[in-house]
Amino acid sequence: MKQLITTIIAAVFFTAALGAQSPQKMSYQAIIRNSEDQLVTSQDIGMQISILQGSIYGSSVYVETHTPPTNANGLVSIEIGEGTVVYGNFSGIDWSAGPYFIKTETDPSGGTNYTITGTSQLLSVPYALHSRTTDILEGDITESQISDLQGYLTSESDPLFNVSPANTITAGDVSDWKTAYSWGNHASASYVPETRTLSINGTTHDLSENGSWNVGTVTSVGLSLPNIFSVSGSPVTTSGTLSASLLNQTANRVFASPNIFNGPPSFRSLMTGDIPNLPWSKITSGKPTTLAGYGITDAVKKNSVGDFAQGGIVFWVDETGQHGLVCAKQDHDSYVKYSEDYTHIAANGDGPFSGEMNTTLILANLGPGGTYAALICIRLQITENGKTYGDWYLPSKSELNLMYQNKAVINATAIANGGGTFANEYYWSSTDGGWHHAWGQNFLNGVQISDDKTSLSYVRAVRAF
Repeated sequence: MKQLITTIIAAVFFTAALGAQSPQKMSYQAIIRNSEDQLVTSQDIGMQISILQGSIYGSSVYVETHTPPTNANGLVSIEIGEGTVVYGNFSGIDWSAGPYFIKTETDPSGGTNYTITGTSQLLSVPYALHSRTTDILEGDITESQISDLQGYLTSESDPLFNVSPANTITAGDVSDWKTAYSWGNHASASYVPETRTLSINGTTHDLSENGSWNVGTVTSVGLSLPNIFSVSGSPVTTSGTLSASLLNQTANRVFASPNIFNGPPSFRSLMTGDIPNLPWSKITSGKPTTLAGYGITDAVKKNSVGDFAQGGIVFWVDETGQHGLVCAKQDHDSYVKYSEDYTHIAANGDGPFSGEMNTTLILANLGPGGTYAALICIRLQITENGKTYGDWYLPSKSELNLMYQNKAVINATAIANGGGTFANEYYWSSTDGGWHHAWGQNFLNGVQISDDKTSLSYVRAVRAF
């Protein structure tokens, strides 16, 4: 798409630095239109300005970029010499080595994809203005030259120049500039504004009207503090030192606001509200090493082998004492089969807690009908101390052996709680031994064997906690 740019004025006015030999900036304005000759209004555009030496094809001695906005009329205004420098030094351009040309490149979308290019020559008028301005600022111009310059300015017929600030410059303005120039750097001199007041002892004085004021004579200076301080050296009538120190306070008191609410602070006794309500984990040193040390009296009791708890008799616990296995306090049937027929169930789990999965697999293969060891355990409901436990299962080979190893203590606890002892017979485990066999254990001598699944053996259910 072809973009159009209409340039209003390329170089309107030069501003010279004091004592410099080259222009410091120049104004540039343009109107931006799109391919349909419509104004590009109220949006940022991208511009690159290049100063070319010799001709429109000459080399660049200075390049800078801008991203100015257009106004509601499509007008964009920039100051050449104040953009983002890409190459060169604007103040270092030797304007006497011209001619010079201004090359403008524009991206209406605000980026650096410059699709609009134009080049125009810098005319002699800006150089003349530069020369005149430099003479004025350096103090070399005469009153007659000022008059000549005024005549030159008033005779300017360019309508845009006639409405510019330069057209209003008078001889008095030039004289004021020469005077102000001798004062130095105004930006860092901190000159007093035209209107400035000063307040002394509650009285406001106008610095712009008076140079001095009589505020009286100070005869003494005193110091008064709250009664928690001891003040010495007050008042001072000629010269001396005022000092203050905190008075001694009763032990175990704090300096805080009254009653833990907002207000002037004072020394008082520590209150409950002064202590933050923090969790015990915030304690960094001196932590108790026991539950009792924290004031905990209802801690969870650890279980031990032989305890009557969790619906039965504890026969194994883990290292925390919080988890383990219990068996029922009596047998559930004296002679039952592992299964009604020969089926490879693949219930091969062994070790603590594995009997529960074995029992689930047996039930999935044999179904809920009939009478077999695992089904008897699953259907079991035992109520102890007002609580009913219904999650019993047929123990694994290892779990069965753990019961055998603690047979004596289990028998003693069972009798004490209305239960029965183990028989000196074979008991079924839930660990499958293949198509025709499953594992059991003789509770007379502890021997574990892989017996025929249709053989009859005892059953004692267990549960995990």
